[in-house]
Amino acid sequence: MFENEIEKMTRGEKDMFKKVANHLLYTSFITRRTYDKTTKMFKTNQMYIFIEQYYSLFEDYFSFVDIDINKDDQDGVIYTSSISEYNHLRIDVPTTLLVFALRSYYEGEVSKNPSESFILMNNIQVMNLINELGLSNLSKRISSSTVSSSLSYLNSYNILNRFIGSYSDPSYSFYITPAIRYVISSEKMNALYSSITKRDEDDITILDEKRDSTSIFDSKSEEEK
Repeated sequence: MFENEIEKMTRGEKDMFKKVANHLLYTSFITRRTYDKTTKMFKTNQMYIFIEQYYSLFEDYFSFVDIDINKDDQDGVIYTSSISEYNHLRIDVPTTLLVFALRSYYEGEVSKNPSESFILMNNIQVMNLINELGLSNLSKRISSSTVSSSLSYLNSYNILNRFIGSYSDPSYSFYITPAIRYVISSEKMNALYSSITKRDEDDITILDEKRDSTSIFDSKSEEEK
């Protein structure tokens, strides 16, 4: 069936299919909207639209390598998850704690204005949030440089969209995309919250657990890699 449907495509559509499939495999997330730094405006992501148009075809294609493709129409996010627990990305403790902080901030801002799905944040707000949550007490490796590195990493997976400056600049800002909701499951968010409120670094063992089917990253400390 897959081969028959592919053959019905024009050459341009076949090329687009390859491009989009590879992009999704690399980034794990594609959002319906994205911020364009050139025009300084949000625009519809044509890759998202293309996947919607050929969704069943993408499902068939990814199923050959045991990957699920998921689409949340409300948030406007398409993301992948490994059925057979392969290809998990392992992120360090500082990045995991940063994801927790960004997700918490995102949910708080969206609750104030449900019509907004992209939340703007700057470097000062990030560091203030880290201090407010006491995350530096859980990992001594959290610093301005490691935060910048983690933000750049998350940006490459469409979890963030840069707005002004580079993450290595003294001052920068970015949008948190709705993909942040699919990095860590609600169950693990609650477990992380329990760990953080205990203020005990031994409680970070939660970061070594295998992710569930809705999580994209499998977090593990650097010492155990």
